Amino acid sequence: MTGRMPLQPDESKIVQILVVEDERVIARDIKACLENLGYAVPAIASSGIEAIEKAKAFHPDVVLMDIRLEGEMDGIQAAQQIWQDLHIPVIYSTGHSDHATVERAMATEPFGYILKPIKEQDLYVTLKTALKRYQSEAKTIASSLVNAQTLPTADTLESPDGPLSLNSKFYIEQASVEAQVYAEISKPGSLVCIKASRKMGKSSLLLRIGHYATRLYYSSIAINFQEADTTCFESLDKFLRWFCLRVTCQLKLKPQLDASWDDILGSKISCTSYFETYLLEQLHHPVVLLIDEIHCVFKYPTIAQEFLSLLRIWYEKARYIQAWQKLRLVIFHSAEIHIPLNVEQSPFNVGLSLKLPEFTPEQIQELAWRYGLDWSHGDAITALMQMVGGHPYLVHLALYHLAQQPDSTLKQVLQTAPTANGIYHPYLQSYWDCLQDR
Repeated sequence: MTGRMPLQPDESKIVQILVVEDERVIARDIKACLENLGYAVPAIASSGIEAIEKAKAFHPDVVLMDIRLEGEMDGIQAAQQIWQDLHIPVIYSTGHSDHATVERAMATEPFGYILKPIKEQDLYVTLKTALKRYQSEAKTIASSLVNAQTLPTADTLESPDGPLSLNSKFYIEQASVEAQVYAEISKPGSLVCIKASRKMGKSSLLLRIGHYATRLYYSSIAINFQEADTTCFESLDKFLRWFCLRVTCQLKLKPQLDASWDDILGSKISCTSYFETYLLEQLHHPVVLLIDEIHCVFKYPTIAQEFLSLLRIWYEKARYIQAWQKLRLVIFHSAEIHIPLNVEQSPFNVGLSLKLPEFTPEQIQELAWRYGLDWSHGDAITALMQMVGGHPYLVHLALYHLAQQPDSTLKQVLQTAPTANGIYHPYLQSYWDCLQDR
């Protein structure tokens, strides 16, 4: 689990069952059977990745999961992630009862296991048993989480000034965004552009996308353009050589730039050839290339326009060249910094474009709980949002300060927050400096 308080089943509402089945006829029959038993089916998923996406979107009471699924993630892998991330009980359904399959499934400690063809009475008993077990375990799990998280100590607090670690209990999942990204990077030759204002959580999300890619057995590469020396931007040729070398090193391959580079053909064609005939050729699985702080290139308009058009070209090549289908691009860019681009050469208007949202009041309440604060009455949330909206970093910073200094009140913190001695002064100063640089 990631620190989410498990939801105890509400017996007064209709139980929601997410059906995961890649055979349409069977899925339709299961849905009809469940509805006949008085359950609701909010969605049907046909792949492991889609199952995770729909579990996050609908948060059902139970997932009825087929083990053998289309795609790169089977039902057991999907069930493990759904339980880990969302703490939703899973019941396996399968036509395979061989020893190896059963042993692998049982190792994940599911809440039930039912063989196909599914009989209505068997399904009813299995669901009732699973729900009863989950209901009895939910109180124990919730109590354990409260004891572990209600009173964070100085050692367990994590500064919001940098990316939140993968196991951070202070990371608030942006389920709709993450589900879309995870689904998109599973598609051959995909391109995702994620736009966000400063300190909206781009770096924390980048970590999680990279981690998710490795769980799919993809390679994951993160390129941060802040790492590049100023001299790397002296020419397009030098910049693209630096870029190729960084990717090569992260893939742990031997650099062979000279074999692909041709001064007459030019650096863009040379860079493309290096990727296509060497880097991608060496890989036997997809690679997710995460590009962060791309706005650093915008200071050099000529390089920026050529590089961004190159990314667009690579995306389009994936339509007809198989090697490029291995490459999955994820670009993080700033909402405050823009560069004029020809719409036919820009990577920002193709593929999947997303914008990181602010926290909702419910997410702020959840985060406050993780900091050991009881904000269930809502007044504190309203007061904080009147000043900072749902800006993730500014919300985190206020809660972090209150957890560090339990004698302080939110009212006291907000009174001084925007002043020279307040907690928001460094952020406001850096934002002002950024505006002046423009």
